[in-house]
Amino acid sequence: PSLRDEDEDEDEESDGEWADPFGEFKAVTPKQLGPIEARYGELPPAYRKLVSDIGVGTLLIADEDEPVRFTILPPEHIPKVHKDCISWIDKALLEETKSSHRIDANKLMPILVDRDWNQWALLGNQSRGDDRVFLFSHEQEQREGINPFSLQGSLETYFSKLFANTRKGYSPWYMWTGRK
Repeated sequence: PSLRDEDEDEDEESDGEWADPFGEFKAVTPKQLGPIEARYGELPPAYRKLVSDIGVGTLLIADEDEPVRFTILPPEHIPKVHKDCISWIDKALLEETKSSHRIDANKLMPILVDRDWNQWALLGNQSRGDDRVFLFSHEQEQREGINPFSLQGSLETYFSKLFANTRKGYSPWYMWTGRK
């Protein structure tokens, strides 16, 4: 996917439009979800629908007319990405989050990450059918006295917010930082 050049075929409306923001997406089969379900348990129907109907791949969101890449993670990458994400978080903070906020970070399943691997959207997965999405930011992790995992509602609510903010022209990182 790319931003169309203004000098492309004049018959097309190409004033800086995305050629195909979902062009790299690939649908996921139930067989591909098997190993993930073995690790995380039964996945919520909303997640299964997302990856089977829309797929996984690079999602482009405009930030001041430039593409910003977010990746909806393919199932085969999730275990390693989860390990990397959790390994960067202070162990005491993980314990505090588990005891005070009842969020077991080991059960969280990464589903989307920004190009710099700094901002994460994680499927709650705390119990069967849990389709809540939590956001994690390495910037937020550094602040004292806060829960670094910010609840954004259900999977459907999260993506609705993400796309609504994009339509308003907010930064793709708005949901994590609160800065437009």
